[in-house]
Amino acid sequence: MACRTLARWFVLSDILALLMAPKIANAQFIWQRQATIEHSKWGNSYTSLDCNGDNCTVAGLAELDTAPFVSLLFEHSIDGGKTWTQTLPKGFPEFNDGWHWVVKVQQVDSLTTVVLIDSLAVLPNAYAYVGSLAWTLDGGISWQRIAVPTQASVTDFHFSDVKTGIFITVGNEGQNDSIFTTTDGGSDWTRSYILTPYFLESCHSFGAGKFRVWGAYYGPFYSTLNNWMSWDSSNLANPSRNPTELLHYCSYSGFDTAYCFGVLLQQGAALHRTTDAGKTWTDIPEARDLTIIRYMTSLDRDTIYAAGGAHTPQLLKSTDRGNTWKIEDIICDTDLYHPEIRGITTSASGTPLMILDQGGGIYSYAHIFRGEWEAQGVKETANDLFFKMYPNPATTSINIEAHTNSRRVHLFDILGHEVQNVNLKDGKAQFDVSTLPRGIYSLILDRDKSDRIIGKVVLCGH
Repeated sequence: MACRTLARWFVLSDILALLMAPKIANAQFIWQRQATIEHSKWGNSYTSLDCNGDNCTVAGLAELDTAPFVSLLFEHSIDGGKTWTQTLPKGFPEFNDGWHWVVKVQQVDSLTTVVLIDSLAVLPNAYAYVGSLAWTLDGGISWQRIAVPTQASVTDFHFSDVKTGIFITVGNEGQNDSIFTTTDGGSDWTRSYILTPYFLESCHSFGAGKFRVWGAYYGPFYSTLNNWMSWDSSNLANPSRNPTELLHYCSYSGFDTAYCFGVLLQQGAALHRTTDAGKTWTDIPEARDLTIIRYMTSLDRDTIYAAGGAHTPQLLKSTDRGNTWKIEDIICDTDLYHPEIRGITTSASGTPLMILDQGGGIYSYAHIFRGEWEAQGVKETANDLFFKMYPNPATTSINIEAHTNSRRVHLFDILGHEVQNVNLKDGKAQFDVSTLPRGIYSLILDRDKSDRIIGKVVLCGH
């Protein structure tokens, strides 16, 4: 695989990040690991995230040195993921045994976040997954379970506002599937039933009595305008009922536009779009280049991301609200092996946030990444001073040109450690990088005691 298409991730020190020059040329999109409080030397295990405007919540697991040794973990941001405040909730002792994790987060408003906590229950002859709902109403300071009138496992939920929401439970081949809705913040839940060929897989609340559920594996939509006193069904996203196409998830924009997505076995990911509430569907063939799609960002933006799956350092991106799509490589600043995407969302500015882990499942270590534009080779200041490096990527040497009175250039590795430095002669210098490991390195140019320019270079050596 070409060096530019490799997923590369390197931890940059906070000091280096603060030294960024104000004007950037030749920029590329870099996913940067966000600084959080980590409870083990390997990090935390984040499992889900969501943003509503610049209010964002990330959920996961933290390893502790004392009992109970594992705790649910929540990170909250009010600035679009630039900084995070951490909470280890104390109200869930039954969830702090390592057998529970958050599989879905919804940031309902600035103070309200709802989560679906999955667990692995040990039965006499088998294991079973059991889902429970919890929320915070104070911006993540405190968390509590949501009382629901059922012992069945919750499999999906959605709230259109803090008062109006829906969740579904799964029975046996649709015989006992249940839909629960509330219009008073969960004080009272109304139960409804729909007999489906298989089972209900996802749900959505539009408010004012409008709800929708999705039937596995390829539809249809079941929609109501009067809180399930009556409902209708859409056409199938896969009219041929192809058994290899499994559409597990849906994302919505208003009542008419939706994407449903999943996997087309042995062929790649599957993505279908409707703009008329499921009367007609359009297949998105570009999705085949991914292995599976589990997550989509908001459909109410020009730029939309779709992603999911392990060992695939790529995502699907549209910059025209889903009219056209293309595959984009994921280039990050921290090194992970066989990365798996666990979630993706966007802040108020459209800046994307993503969870990436080592591809080892729920209990592998994962990190929060924020997508930002960074310089690739050239950075300029307002006084037209500049720092240039080439070739980029490099294999054996890096050439430096600096039209300033600088005297020295420094090369930094993964942890911000200086690995080489060279003197500039007539504004030029060269690094011998033939023996350095491959990855992304940072270069610092000294202009005076208080002003430096940073560049980044990709090494494709060992």
